Amino acid sequence: MTRTAADALAAATNPTGKVHPLLADLPPAPVAPQAPCTVHTWCVETGDHFEHYSPYVTAPNPDAYGRDVLPAGLTDFHGVTTVGLLDLDLTPAEARDRLAELRAHLNHVEQLITLAERDRADQ
Repeated sequence: MTRTAADALAAATNPTGKVHPLLADLPPAPVAPQAPCTVHTWCVETGDHFEHYSPYVTAPNPDAYGRDVLPAGLTDFHGVTTVGLLDLDLTPAEARDRLAELRAHLNHVEQLITLAERDRADQ
């Protein structure tokens, strides 16, 4: 029977967490690289998995407390892909609706900035 370094280490570790000195320099057991997700190209999970996650994207500038602004990402549980946005799990159509609302809000913010610039120019 061939023992791997992990098997030998597990067998030689006593309750104090110390390893027998003769086994301390065994090479680590070979680890096969994990295969990328075969379900979604955007999934960052590797190996055998059932929950799929994309990388999160955030606005380029954090808020005043250093927290990410508008983090968003994709998840897929049991074949249903959702868009995580505004602390909600949205369908793609719902996410597009929320983005339209956010764009309208940003237009209003820009109008406020224009008013502030006008007031400054008048002074």
